[in-house]
Amino acid sequence: MVELKTKISGISHYQEVLKTCKVGDKLKLVREPNNKFSPNAIAIYTKLNSLLGYINNTINMKLSLDMDNGLSFDCEILAITGEQRDVMGCNISIYERESKILTINDGFTKFKINGKYVTFEFKNQIITIKKEDFEKCYKHYSELEK
Repeated sequence: MVELKTKISGISHYQEVLKTCKVGDKLKLVREPNNKFSPNAIAIYTKLNSLLGYINNTINMKLSLDMDNGLSFDCEILAITGEQRDVMGCNISIYERESKILTINDGFTKFKINGKYVTFEFKNQIITIKKEDFEKCYKHYSELEK
């Protein structure tokens, strides 16, 4: 995912919070798997930890799955709309947080750590496994090489 632009859902319930925000503000995305309206719910919080609304249902299924699989996302306000009306809106940008990419010189060309998962190339194959499994394998591999 490069960048996703969308509107905040439920913003009409958080107008007082929105009045404290400005374009460019960084926001925090928080999964709410136990949300009574949607198991894919993703809440949006301000930098002061005030609830601003939610990711809309048309995109939260894919994004929640990515988050549950360990991907991290950054979010920021692109525009605050309807300032001359009774109810304002808010457009946001969501983008995947940069992952660490490291190079190792002992068989793994490079690996990418992204949350709970590690993707690496080994003997011309791309492999993705859980981070703790990678750490166990790598430690075992390193001990065999001694």
